[in-house]
Amino acid sequence: MARIRRYFVEQDPTILPYLTWMTTDEPTRWVTNNSSKIRRTTQIIVALVFALLAGLVCILFIVRWTIIIGVGIISFVGVYQLLRLYAITSIKKLMRPHCWTWGFPRQDKNLSKLNLK
Repeated sequence: MARIRRYFVEQDPTILPYLTWMTTDEPTRWVTNNSSKIRRTTQIIVALVFALLAGLVCILFIVRWTIIIGVGIISFVGVYQLLRLYAITSIKKLMRPHCWTWGFPRQDKNLSKLNLK
């Protein structure tokens, strides 16, 4: 969609102030910012589900509630940290400059190579 918006901005630059979305292929701040509340909420929910599952598995084998609660807390913290680490590495990978090489073709380079007749 950004490419379509960019095409129309190149045709008529006066429409740029009226566009609410980006006209480039660069990642938005919602993707590049790890402090996104939706991402953090999802990480917490998934970690909570895994902690509950770990607690349920422990109930089958262990009778002491303190151990079961401890396993649940440890699994919650572990899964949450793994999800945060995955998000951080994904964002760093996305922010590498070589990921942006597939952006818009430059008109002077790529279109001159096409033999349009």
